[in-house]
Amino acid sequence: MILPDYPEDVTPEQLKDITTQFINNIKLSIAPMLDSIQVASQDRIDSSGNMITELIRTEGGGGGDVILQDSKPVYLSLVL
Repeated sequence: MILPDYPEDVTPEQLKDITTQFINNIKLSIAPMLDSIQVASQDRIDSSGNMITELIRTEGGGGGDVILQDSKPVYLSLVL
């Protein structure tokens, strides 16, 4: 997900509302979907130091990539 645009003249309260709605959307819509994703395969693409990039394929035909730092995911891009 991409952080929504906001007007240049946004007030701090409006910005808080925009980001709160964005966070709630992730919690209610996106996070539950992640639990249902079944990974079919993971292939290492590259690594550098403590960073690893892997290609992911899902059982549903989707895919994407994940970046791990110290074996913990720090970035996920996934097409369902």
